[in-house]
Amino acid sequence: MKRIIYLLLISLTVASCSGVKKKGVNVVTFDSIVMQEKIMLNPNLPDTIPYATLDINFVYPAKFGSKEQLQKLQSIFYENVLGEFCTNASSPNSAIASYMNGYVDMYREISSDFDEMLIEYGKHNLPYHRFSYYRSISNNIIYKNESLLSFSTHYTDYQGGAHGIYIQENITVNLNTIEKIQETDIFIPNYKEPLAQVIRKKLLENLREIYDGDDEYLKQYFFEFNNIYPNNNFLFDDKGLNYVYNVYEIAPYASGMFEVFIPYSEITHLLNMEIFAELFPDMELKEVTEEPKTAEEIHSVNYNEFPIAYIKNDKLYFFNPENHTIVEFEEETEQVFNCVYSDQDAMFYYTVSQNENLVIKQVDLSVMPAQPKLLFNLNKPTKEFYSETYGEKAKLKFIKDNLLLECDFSWDSYNFIKFYNYSVKDNTVDKINWKQFHNKFGCLPYYLPDETTDYSSIYKKADQLDLSEYIDEYNKDFEKEYYFEGTSADGSKIIFAIMIGMGDLPHGPYCVLNADGEKIQLLDGTDMGSSFKPLWCNNNVVYIRSYKSETEKNQWGDAKIIEELCYTQATDNSIKRIDQDVDYYATRTKHPIK
Repeated sequence: MKRIIYLLLISLTVASCSGVKKKGVNVVTFDSIVMQEKIMLNPNLPDTIPYATLDINFVYPAKFGSKEQLQKLQSIFYENVLGEFCTNASSPNSAIASYMNGYVDMYREISSDFDEMLIEYGKHNLPYHRFSYYRSISNNIIYKNESLLSFSTHYTDYQGGAHGIYIQENITVNLNTIEKIQETDIFIPNYKEPLAQVIRKKLLENLREIYDGDDEYLKQYFFEFNNIYPNNNFLFDDKGLNYVYNVYEIAPYASGMFEVFIPYSEITHLLNMEIFAELFPDMELKEVTEEPKTAEEIHSVNYNEFPIAYIKNDKLYFFNPENHTIVEFEEETEQVFNCVYSDQDAMFYYTVSQNENLVIKQVDLSVMPAQPKLLFNLNKPTKEFYSETYGEKAKLKFIKDNLLLECDFSWDSYNFIKFYNYSVKDNTVDKINWKQFHNKFGCLPYYLPDETTDYSSIYKKADQLDLSEYIDEYNKDFEKEYYFEGTSADGSKIIFAIMIGMGDLPHGPYCVLNADGEKIQLLDGTDMGSSFKPLWCNNNVVYIRSYKSETEKNQWGDAKIIEELCYTQATDNSIKRIDQDVDYYATRTKHPIK
């Protein structure tokens, strides 16, 4: 095995975006290792035709600050160019050697497959391309000033398939702290949705330069255009941010990689200006705030067209699944706690935390401009309406002109055991228990709808689903049970739960499908034991799915749990994302209300 390694000295001692070197201010000098390696599939057979080619052009910091600071900066390069297993390498050469050894081991794992196919096909008929691998890795310094450093890494990988894969990953480092810069470091809170709108707009602008067609036509080039969000794969320079979306990320392979450049001048209202000033000390960038909306603009929204409501960061939003539009309910300035629609008319009810006490409000969604109205001040601390298990919010129900708010959490039942019952007609409030609830409304607070049709044959459709992520050693022998959860507004669809385990509560995911048994859809990331229950909105199911983040950590260092509000599209039961970090939602079962 012949190895060719060249060491090249690159003098990149840039210190500021103005081009003027500042003595002793985060000066970085870079070196480079260039390696070209031919790896035989079987080193004992030198004439074996299949081999892998590994090309590496690794640019790394050779001089920076103290020894400890240099090692920390180099580790960022090792990790983000060569991979996490190289992070703690003792030197650049050691990192390269570790990476190469890992690649060689990976490639030679397929040697047994080659030997078997050689016997099956013979030497002259064997599809050698299936065993001819190629990988190229390189990184480039894109921008540097006295406070930050941006570089990009380019991967090309072919493993004998129909085509290879190519990826660009972008990293920006704060040289003052020697830490990678994340989106949350440079943007203000709640930046994702407005930044996503800028990115989507830029993507369409880029496509218009290549293809003809209106926006709706161009959106078809993407998997789910309205679900494109910032992906943390960005670079800084002195003009703006450059986002990269790799193949398969937001569009098919044939569409290639997408790049989106956003000038700082267009997103100054989203930037954390204090952090930005530290990263660009020589740049004069005036903070630009959004012009406040006029009363006419705020009041021009017809909220009655939005049959789904949700709460995120104490703000109320409305969503229309027909045009995938989200609007914020800007008429409310207090912290919104929970909400519910009236299915009898266009009334909408919600509670807010006012001076840390819970207050009930009402708004007629059919009236423009919308005018929230105070109904009743409960004079009860808002904190009493969170569960003591997982801190979930008490639910708000609307039944026969009565608003029912859960209260009095009990550990014996893992739930709230009483309700504040507010009469819309009488403007009075009393507290009732479960028995009084049943006497008043003819049902229990938490009940499954009657299964008037035998769906047992349809439940068997679930046998075709992959439930492996829900099954572990504790429930592997549990015999599945099915629970009917209700039908859609017109009865054309049903939802049921698959119980695959039992602890303090039953556990298992939900499924939705057509009433004739067609188009079954597993609602991945759901659990019948959760307080988040799927809700119907016409023939759409609205629900929360949860999963572990691959990149974000919680305060204890574990993977952060991401909760996304989603719905199933009525036409084919496909899943669409609405928003994330939602802690409450409500639907109008039948829409529109006449």
